[in-house]
Amino acid sequence: MRIQFSWYVEDEDEHWETVDALARRDWAQTLRCLWIALGLALMLAGSGYAAVSRYQHTALQRIAFQIQSVIDLEAQALARGDVERYLAQQDPAVPGWLARQAEFARGCCAQAPSDTADLTAEAQRVELWGDVAWVEVTVGQDLLRQARFYRQTERGWLHTVPHARLWRHPVAQTYGAVTVHAHERDLEYIQPLVQAAQQALDDLCAGLPCPAERGLELRFVLAAGQTPGLLGDAVILPSPWLSGIPAAGVWEQSALGEVRYWAAYLAARKAMDPPFYYDLSPRQRAVLAEYATLYAARDPSAANVLPRIVA
Repeated sequence: MRIQFSWYVEDEDEHWETVDALARRDWAQTLRCLWIALGLALMLAGSGYAAVSRYQHTALQRIAFQIQSVIDLEAQALARGDVERYLAQQDPAVPGWLARQAEFARGCCAQAPSDTADLTAEAQRVELWGDVAWVEVTVGQDLLRQARFYRQTERGWLHTVPHARLWRHPVAQTYGAVTVHAHERDLEYIQPLVQAAQQALDDLCAGLPCPAERGLELRFVLAAGQTPGLLGDAVILPSPWLSGIPAAGVWEQSALGEVRYWAAYLAARKAMDPPFYYDLSPRQRAVLAEYATLYAARDPSAANVLPRIVA
């Protein structure tokens, strides 16, 4: 139904004339217009978002191609023993990075050419953080997943040092007697290593006089080339993004064995009476190392040997 109001006034000659008219429109029609306008706006917004997404995807693909070229140059240089060419792909702006990469390259080039096959890497995914790219690669025949870092410079993309901020926030979590210090990006992949440490504590403390506070710390650090070891009462391990994450999701026994070894070493050391706890003689360290090796080789029965040796 359409309703219309008209307003009239009388002029000096006593004639009536219309001065305004107010119409009440059909509200159903108005609502239809509003919904059509809203639909058009959403379509335009969706088209704009899709266009931006396509542009970003294309840009990342172009960056991934450029970085892959650098990765290939690095692998070719190492395969040919060309340290100078390998270092030409490295970021000179980071103090100490060139020296570490030179040491790495000389070690690789000292190997037989066939041994450098595992250095081949393929870029799978790129995240851009300003002028630095987090590049997820698969490495070698075993298809380990790793993160590498490349910085955009006047010379193009150059291999650079790992940037801690790209691992997101540091976190501390407790799993039973094991406390883990890592970063958000690591948490999804370290559970098998944490479980190996937990099992080592359970196995060893079943046969050794472990102290009441038998806790163990696992610290995953962001240092390229870091090897597993002890720092005080903590086991230091490289971030899995640096050491390599199994693409199939199953950790090799060598990686789990490293964690078992250091967890066994630390648990056995804590089971010794002071003052030997920290001030160990070379003989005591040798005994602990041998014991930890026996355990890491999956021989928990060796836990009954150490108390007699120490006595």
